[in-house]
Amino acid sequence: MRRKYCCGLLLTVFLSACSDTTESADHPATPLVVAGDESGLQGSWRLVDMTARIEVGEATLAAGYTVTFDEDGSLNGSADCNYFYGSYAASSDYKLSVSTLDKTQAACPQPSVWSLYLGILQSALRYERMGDRLIITSTLNGRLVFEQVSG
Repeated sequence: MRRKYCCGLLLTVFLSACSDTTESADHPATPLVVAGDESGLQGSWRLVDMTARIEVGEATLAAGYTVTFDEDGSLNGSADCNYFYGSYAASSDYKLSVSTLDKTQAACPQPSVWSLYLGILQSALRYERMGDRLIITSTLNGRLVFEQVSG
C-alpha cells in the first residue's frame, strides 16, 4: 500500500512539473512558449545562435545569416556571402519542412558556416516562436535561433 502511495505521489509531482504554463496569484496562467500557425513564421529573421556539432561563435554569425518566410510559401535569405531561395510548408502543430534550396556558391572568407547553416535549415523538422525569436530544430540535431527583423 505504501509503495502505491509513493508511486502515485511521484507521478503527480512529475506530471505537475511538465506543465507548460506558469501561474501565481498575481499572474494568471500563460503559455511559456508562444508558437503556432504558419503566420508565425512570416517575415524576416536574423540568425543569432546556431547549435550544431561544432561551436559557432558570434563573430562568425555576424557575417549575415538571414531568412525571410513569405506568405506564399517561398523563402529566401543570405548565408554569409551566399544567397538562397526555395519553398517551405508549415503546419499548425509546429512542423516545418523546407525544400532543397537553390543557392549561390561563392567562396566566403573563413571562418564561414554557410554550408552548415543551409544544411540545418533544409533539414528543418519543427519550429516555435518565443516572443520576437524563432527557433527551428532539424533532423540533424541542429538548432537555429533567429531574431525578428523589424521593417
